[in-house]
Amino acid sequence: MKKYLFFKESNLMLINFEVLFSTIETDCLNDLQEYGLIENYQIDLSKKDTKKIIYHHIIHGICEEVRNNKHKHNKVIVTPTLFLSHHQITQFCNPEDFEILMKALFKRLKNSLPFIIYSTKEDVFEQDVTSGEIIDLVAILSSLCNTLSNKNFTFEKIKKFSRQFDLKFLSTEYFDSIKTKLLLH
Repeated sequence: MKKYLFFKESNLMLINFEVLFSTIETDCLNDLQEYGLIENYQIDLSKKDTKKIIYHHIIHGICEEVRNNKHKHNKVIVTPTLFLSHHQITQFCNPEDFEILMKALFKRLKNSLPFIIYSTKEDVFEQDVTSGEIIDLVAILSSLCNTLSNKNFTFEKIKKFSRQFDLKFLSTEYFDSIKTKLLLH
């Protein structure tokens, strides 16, 4: 499975969340285990502490991918609308409940981060990049990226979300470093 798709003529880079989550997931499961949130091989997704760890790892993983990525393209995180049950975490919880949790998180993140998060039921990373569907998608995403102003972005919504779930690592300084990175590109 491809992690990235580049479209140089549109200055666009698509990042495959499915691949990114595969690296995030291990740390997330380790922390859930360490804090005793996996009981009898089950994760209770309704617990605030469970959500806190999952949210932290996903937000941090996405932000780190954007912050540490050396490419100067506009970055778009592509997420599945159907979160596939092949991930390890779904062995410890109801896959449908995990999908609901992920959809709710992505809905909040779409309006909270200074880059595009695009959800699709199609696997754009396995399609022919010269197909009409992909060309149209790239045009739409490129247009969205051009309307997004990183210069005036304050991260207020994600900071509020971080305070709500007590995500201490996601501090003002951390988000300022991401903003600086985005402004340099």
